[in-house]
Amino acid sequence: EMRNSENAYDVARKLLLTATSRLREKEFYANGMNLELSLANKSIVKNHQKLNSLCDDFSLGDKMKFMWYSLTKNQTNLNIKKISITLVNLTKQKNDQLALFDNNTDCNLKEKNKLEQISKLMDEINKKEGNKRQKGLSQYDLKKKACTFLDCFTGA
Repeated sequence: EMRNSENAYDVARKLLLTATSRLREKEFYANGMNLELSLANKSIVKNHQKLNSLCDDFSLGDKMKFMWYSLTKNQTNLNIKKISITLVNLTKQKNDQLALFDNNTDCNLKEKNKLEQISKLMDEINKKEGNKRQKGLSQYDLKKKACTFLDCFTGA
């Protein structure tokens, strides 16, 4: 089935959320991401992005969004046949070291930990609320629940 760019982006986002959830479940960080789009005209467009040890939905989602738009910005009537997202150069979380003095890090350690905590809470909510989500509870509602819970948890 062919998808236009907007519908295909929604599919890619869901694929990424599944991949990041599995990444956290196995306690890994990704140090790179590949995005590949197979088009109806049989051409393939792809992009690779280096990462600084990420596993949260928000940072990886932002990176994928940037990659997506860099691949699709000059395309018209884009009919996407297949989407492939691969998280690469994985490292175990306990063995990973954040580059504290590197100005190119995606975010500081405190922010990184907060985003990871929220993502893990969202994983838990998704597990508990999975059936409700299929009945209309949006990803936004789940994020709101996770952030409200985190605020109570951290005393913010």
